[in-house]
Amino acid sequence: MPVDEELFQSLRKRRREDLQSFLEQVYGPVHRMAYALGGREDVGNGIIRFVITQGLRHLDSWRDAEMAERWFWHHTVLTSRRAQRHPPGAKDDVLLRSARGPDAQYAAFVRTLRDLPFQQREAFILHHGERFDSRRLAIAMDCSTHAAAMHLHAAHDAIKALVGPSFAAMNDRMTRAYVGLTAAESLMRPAIRRHVARSLWPRRLRRAIAAIAALALLATAAWAGVRFGFFRRFGW
Repeated sequence: MPVDEELFQSLRKRRREDLQSFLEQVYGPVHRMAYALGGREDVGNGIIRFVITQGLRHLDSWRDAEMAERWFWHHTVLTSRRAQRHPPGAKDDVLLRSARGPDAQYAAFVRTLRDLPFQQREAFILHHGERFDSRRLAIAMDCSTHAAAMHLHAAHDAIKALVGPSFAAMNDRMTRAYVGLTAAESLMRPAIRRHVARSLWPRRLRRAIAAIAALALLATAAWAGVRFGFFRRFGW
């Protein structure tokens, strides 16, 4: 779902309900991408926390809703690349766990996908899972549309060489598994509320400190006025 432009323009007011509505529109793709690219639930959760936290700090740097959406695609992919040192095993790969009754052939399909060079793997997962075209792949992967198309083509060739005529069926299973990575609302909404609350806390703390400092300054000025007889000079 594209980010709503009117909602986006209201974000600078930092109203809790607007921030929560905004995150509800970007959280789904971020969650699916983080889990599928990271491959593991714990890694995916780490990617999500980092990207959402950083995103709430970058609100003022985006000029429109489309730019915000592109930022989340791109930084989810970039953050997943940093997590490559923690690859999934056969027992904890979310693309296997989310599929119903994965067999040896499908397990080999997913293993081949995980063994691809990272840009080929990203292109394949995002094209078939998130339905990204070459333009959106290029934005997310930080490359040209031609390069994105070449990465996707190379991924197709590598996987088809393994599974042959079963490619369509195996890819369909992977795509269903990807869709199954969508966060349940019962988990998404509390997570979003926590992210928003944490993002607002420093702002509120700064306001509270400023208010306390102003009150302290007024109190000091009043004390000085009494102490040095300033008010008596004016007949107060």
